[in-house]
Amino acid sequence: MAIFSLSNDYNNNVPNNSDCLGTVGIEPVNFAFITLSGMPHAPPSPLGATNDTFTPHSSSDLFMNGGDNLVVDIHDSNAGLVTVIRDVSTGQVGSMTASAANGFAQINYEPDPASCSQSALLPMAPPAARWSSSSCR
Repeated sequence: MAIFSLSNDYNNNVPNNSDCLGTVGIEPVNFAFITLSGMPHAPPSPLGATNDTFTPHSSSDLFMNGGDNLVVDIHDSNAGLVTVIRDVSTGQVGSMTASAANGFAQINYEPDPASCSQSALLPMAPPAARWSSSSCR
């Protein structure tokens, strides 16, 4: 699961501070593999990510084969964006929730400070405005 953001003021075209731009770039990313447990095997946040974040683990991550039939469910929840992949061919199920509990974070837009900081990634829509889940094959 990859969630990108843009460290820029859309209205005035003012980028974030130079420390953030130098550390995580103009489009910081949260990244986690879809795992069998639903928990990332390494920190997914832009400032917390390590080489291990981008290294798949056969013991914890969902691996699929070419030609497998998948059912993919992506929906919002009170915790955050949820992705569930059911591999109909192998019977395995993997998931990931982009949530504060799983270590997802957003870079704070602060163009003046000398250092970069992040805050927990929170759901963007209030519960009443969330859409229902949908599946595709």
